[in-house]
Amino acid sequence: MKRVFIFAGAGLGLLLIVLAALPFFIPASVYKAQIETAASNALGRPVSVDGEARISIFPVISASVEDVRVANPDGFEAPNMIEAGALRGSVKLLPLFSRRVEVKEISFEDASVRLTRTAAGEVNWEFERNTAPDDGANPQPSGDPFSASIDRARLRNASLVYEDLQSGIRYDLSDFNAEASLKSADQPMTLRANGVFQNERFEFDLTLTSPEALLSGVQATVD
Repeated sequence: MKRVFIFAGAGLGLLLIVLAALPFFIPASVYKAQIETAASNALGRPVSVDGEARISIFPVISASVEDVRVANPDGFEAPNMIEAGALRGSVKLLPLFSRRVEVKEISFEDASVRLTRTAAGEVNWEFERNTAPDDGANPQPSGDPFSASIDRARLRNASLVYEDLQSGIRYDLSDFNAEASLKSADQPMTLRANGVFQNERFEFDLTLTSPEALLSGVQATVD
């Protein structure tokens, strides 16, 4: 029996080593191409990843992409709607086996977003998602749904410009930093943020008692 445990432990250790090493044998260009294709199909417009793309599996599942650009539709002056320096995320591995998604961190850095309404009334924030029709061939899995939590979600050094060329209205948000955490949908969510809006600096701390209640149309408290 002791030998069985020894071999089982050795086999598990070898498996973990293989999982940890696997991403290093896959060219980064493969990750980039897959990310660009999936994102472009989802949004219905070109998405490019000009920087590096990294993926690792152990001890957490993590991925990062750098220099991401989401193009504007045809007819807009600026070439891109969104430009981001880096997007990073990590998910704890072991809780997945218990049908629980525990996000360790999501980080969106140096993001620049430009929302525009043209003089003709066209807007650049409406996406044409490419979705396949639901013919019932791929039924949803049964059983308990996944639960989720987010240890930390961060937005650092973000800027947003809203410009309405019909009315001449323009709003500028810059130097925006935010950090949020959520243990579960029925637990309080906290958010801290600061930035500059229309040349006025601001900061706030927010606590929402139950995001699940709010999304269900039930009364929730915000401090």
